[in-house]
Amino acid sequence: MDLTLEQGNHELREEVTALRTWVNMIEGCSDERMTS
Repeated sequence: MDLTLEQGNHELREEVTALRTWVNMIEGCSDERMTS
């Protein structure tokens, strides 16, 4: 098992999770703006 590869995958997953959270927040703001 390559430790550096595992570390890279872990960091990448954290970035993807943060990106999804940010996208969901932006979409939520857009939905609120459209409905109001």
